[in-house]
Amino acid sequence: LKDYEHDKGYLEDRKNGAKRLRTIFLREAKLSFHNRQGKPRLLDVGFGLGFFLKEIEDQFEIYGVEISTFQAQFARERLGLNVFCGTLLQANYPDDYFDVVTLWEVIEHLPDPIEHIKEINRILKPGGLLALSTPNFSGLTSIVTKDKWHLYDPKEHLYYFSPKSIKNILQGSGFQIT
Repeated sequence: LKDYEHDKGYLEDRKNGAKRLRTIFLREAKLSFHNRQGKPRLLDVGFGLGFFLKEIEDQFEIYGVEISTFQAQFARERLGLNVFCGTLLQANYPDDYFDVVTLWEVIEHLPDPIEHIKEINRILKPGGLLALSTPNFSGLTSIVTKDKWHLYDPKEHLYYFSPKSIKNILQGSGFQIT
């Protein structure tokens, strides 16, 4: 991971991706927290280098959880972000603490996705928003290419989800799909 620090192209790509994600996230989620006092509190689980958090810090009180020591240190020291190095379960946030929790391409890496989704439900305020993305295992590319699918990586991806399976996990953990 330390090679990232010296790879300007990689870092620029991550920054540009974070800008695109910010635009999509704010537009598609239609977040409306204008009636609340102060900035809504947002937690990004598995924030990587932290560029998404940096992109949205003007609109949210931001927090991050990341298991990579290098990436957490990068976000803290280079970007000045409030982040926790460890797992979501180790962070032990209070009940009903966050307005928004995001998981961008993370759930497929978790050893127990259901336990993490239940933890997110516990730390989200009533009416809070969980926004996540994950590769679509039932998508056309996955079906056609099978084990040659560019996102098929059993060493990294512990689970694969379809829209139906992710919906079942979320609803089974107390979420409503919007």
